[in-house]
Amino acid sequence: VYAAYSDFDWIAKRHGITDRAPQFRMATEVIQSVTSTIRKN
Repeated sequence: VYAAYSDFDWIAKRHGITDRAPQFRMATEVIQSVTSTIRKN
């Protein structure tokens, strides 16, 4: 199984999004939670 995800902080900075910090933080936490169960080879 392969997993890839976007860096939400980078996306916000790239697109100049400054008024959605809590939403981007939550998205990052969700992705980290999901991908933390994947074993690295």
